[in-house]
Amino acid sequence: MKTEEFDPQLVTTCLEQKVTLFTDMLNISKKIEVQTRQDQVILDDLLAKRKILMDRIDKCNALIGRELGYLPETQRLHWQTMLRDNDDAARDEGEKFICALVSKSHELCLKIADLNRVANANLKRQRDDLKKQLKGTKRKNL
Repeated sequence: MKTEEFDPQLVTTCLEQKVTLFTDMLNISKKIEVQTRQDQVILDDLLAKRKILMDRIDKCNALIGRELGYLPETQRLHWQTMLRDNDDAARDEGEKFICALVSKSHELCLKIADLNRVANANLKRQRDDLKKQLKGTKRKNL
């Protein structure tokens, strides 16, 4: 019977995958932001693609969580500290690499959030403009 053991390489692979997925999500967020500046906004395909990436990130997080569960509490707390974007927790080059991946993911998330804020503001502005136009049309017809 196989006993489960912590696999730091699996965690590293998941973190590398998350950086790739967040990079893809950033590119989609850029397209969404551009699309929200157009007269005709069609986001369905882009939002569906982004959702797929988010689901894959969730799977990576679940794998990482499972792996951390195999560790004794002291080691698990150390890894959790590193995974919270705390570079000071790294004890060696391998851990510094892990912290760099976590930091890159965090940086990408911030960029995605900024683009989402801009896209939401663009959509709100378009909605408000359409409301004004609709009110103006209704008044003319009365």
